[in-house]
Amino acid sequence: MSSESEESVRTASQSTNISQYSPQIIPRPSENFYSNFFCVSCCEYLSPPVIRCPNDHNICFECINRTAMLSGGMRCSVCRHPLDRELRNRVIEGQLRELLMGCKWKSLGCMEEVKLSDLRNHTRNCSFKPLDIISCPYNHINEPSQTKCTWVGKNKELAAHMEAKHHIKIVAISQSLRISWNIPTDYRLKVRTIRISPSLAEKENTDFILVHIFDPKTKIGSFAIFSLNQEIILKYSLNIIDKNHPETSCKFKGRTLPFGKVDMRNTSVEDAKNIFYVTWDFLESMKFFNSEDEFHYFTFRVKFFI
Repeated sequence: MSSESEESVRTASQSTNISQYSPQIIPRPSENFYSNFFCVSCCEYLSPPVIRCPNDHNICFECINRTAMLSGGMRCSVCRHPLDRELRNRVIEGQLRELLMGCKWKSLGCMEEVKLSDLRNHTRNCSFKPLDIISCPYNHINEPSQTKCTWVGKNKELAAHMEAKHHIKIVAISQSLRISWNIPTDYRLKVRTIRISPSLAEKENTDFILVHIFDPKTKIGSFAIFSLNQEIILKYSLNIIDKNHPETSCKFKGRTLPFGKVDMRNTSVEDAKNIFYVTWDFLESMKFFNSEDEFHYFTFRVKFFI
């Protein structure tokens, strides 16, 4: 073998040896990887214990309890298959205890990296979590002066304020709710406070705000349900009912929005997916006359579900 050939063989052999002992670059998990650890019900990271439905959908234990309360039984939110509290996904639970994730409030100063299994509890109790200070729904630049309210306070105080100042009583709900409202002819913002008790995640009640805005310029009415607890997001349906022709009712499905974070009058494309828009003509077609107060109303049913 020529010296030139020997040199090329030696070089190739060295390259092989170098590649064998070169440190391997381990890729960071992608967002798609982390999506495997979302609860199919609340769309937050799973928190042990994790319940697995027979069709391999993973659900957190909190959502299982919520299902039993709101739906009268435990069913998967995706396939509606009955759930068994004892059927846990031990593999996912183990991975949740190994994987780390930065705190939700990192931009506010929290530098902690938390196990996914502990992330939900850390997020709720993090010292960097912003104070839940909000203003009244009637405190808006577009609100007429005669109904404008300048109240500012904590999230948990809003329901009491709405009842004391605006005479809007809290409606307790276990599964579904039926409300009648008069049809507006001018700019109108109407609010109803909905309370779910017992709590979904804490020992306290969970309050939601149902908001309806009518714009006389566009003759469009919009509906949305806001959660006063930003850590709790629920799916719900809103069904406008034609009392004269029940078969022609109109149903909308969406998710609750965080109160104080979304302006219904100026929404993003993503947030608009969870706002129900209907025309005034449509509401007119659904109205019925109440002889007691001589007003026309439309009726709708709100149902929270898993």
